[in-house]
Amino acid sequence: MASQQLRTAAGADAGSKVPRALALLEQSVRASAQALPSIIKPEHLIRVVTTGFRLTPKLAECSPESFVGATLTLAQMGLVPWLLGQAYIVPYAREAQAIPGWKGMQQLILRSGQGNITTGAVYEGDEFDFALGTRPRLEHKTLANEDDPRKIKYFYAIGHINGVEEKIIEVWSAERVANHRDRYNKVGKAHYSFQNWEMYGRKIPFLQVVKYMPISIENAYALNVAQELSYRADRGYQGLNTRNAIDGSWLEAPVLPAPAEPAAAAPAPAAPAQAAPAQTKPAPAKPRVEASSPPAPATEPEPAAEPDPDAEPEQTTAPAQPAPTEAKKPDDAADLKAVMQGFIATMRSTKSDKEMNACWRDIATHYKGNVPIEIEAARNDHAEELRARTRGTR
Repeated sequence: MASQQLRTAAGADAGSKVPRALALLEQSVRASAQALPSIIKPEHLIRVVTTGFRLTPKLAECSPESFVGATLTLAQMGLVPWLLGQAYIVPYAREAQAIPGWKGMQQLILRSGQGNITTGAVYEGDEFDFALGTRPRLEHKTLANEDDPRKIKYFYAIGHINGVEEKIIEVWSAERVANHRDRYNKVGKAHYSFQNWEMYGRKIPFLQVVKYMPISIENAYALNVAQELSYRADRGYQGLNTRNAIDGSWLEAPVLPAPAEPAAAAPAPAAPAQAAPAQTKPAPAKPRVEASSPPAPATEPEPAAEPDPDAEPEQTTAPAQPAPTEAKKPDDAADLKAVMQGFIATMRSTKSDKEMNACWRDIATHYKGNVPIEIEAARNDHAEELRARTRGTR
């Protein structure tokens, strides 16, 4: 399809960025055609993405570089945006963000030839029963003819490994998914889950099951990219552009704040998430903070959270640690939280047990042995991620 045809398909009256974005799309896809998987046909990719661009008017307000970068990143994973729910390109502020869907990640598992993952959403009125532990099982019978996402009660994923009878089962209540989203969401109502609740809800348990599935090295890299994209989308900025999408260097770039002012973040829920039946780990106690009035949601210390299934360890330049000798007022909740989050980010940036242990010693020295429970939880979560990554490379 010629550039002029692409511009016409997208609507030339949408502004000067529209023809530039589509012209850059065609030029970049053709230039990188040799680097794309064989299942991605450049002409088909250009045609489908152009249609998606036309159906999402706000993408014309995003930078053309981020739009093309999102397209190329998904295409390198073997996913075509807007095709059968494989993935989406979502506008946020002035950045177009690449969002892999659970159907796209399911395709990556299927291509490995070693198993499959199925997901489901349980609506009010359905028959649903499950058990985990030593004899996991799950039974779901759809009875209600519902499609209202507000009536979803549970999300689940089941991993099927070829030649293995036992299934890998993960179940999350809708309330738990919502609380998980609100805990890690930094973009408020602009988060894509508010428009695609079922897709987002299915992806959360899906990402938990993926950790235990046998996959090829190529697909393991693609799934890692998918999780990193979701992690950065939650935080409002992916940093994709035409150049770093082609060479993959965006994975090494720090996670920066959004380039424009995002919508105000939705207040965090007052009550902690109700544990789903699948969970057996007790929730850690929430630290006490002295305050004369209830703190704003942005400064309230968060409870220690279960590991973010959307997130791999941050590929980021760790923020500078505050000097250990700097005096901190115990009643300054916002300041204390900023220090704590800096230490957590530093912990997550480590890439080996040795680096993590060295970082932990510095943190323990700073807090004189009384390390906040949030940092301890982050250490435990990151240690598990490092072990899982080590197992995956053997």
